[in-house]
Amino acid sequence: MHTFTGVLREQLLALGLTVRNSSYFDTLLIDGGAATGAIVAAAERAQINLRRIDATQLGVSLDETVTAED
Repeated sequence: MHTFTGVLREQLLALGLTVRNSSYFDTLLIDGGAATGAIVAAAERAQINLRRIDATQLGVSLDETVTAED
């Protein structure tokens, strides 16, 4: 899980998003800024569960079912 979480973190950073936690295992705290609503909507369409922390922050956790294809 840690490996896939690291890959996700790098991809989020490449998209210009801010990942708030510098240490992680399976969970990332993402600052979506003004795009948070659009991120949540896109995730819902893709059947990805995000945890909305507040107006601009989202949490995402990966589990053992995640694969490279995801």
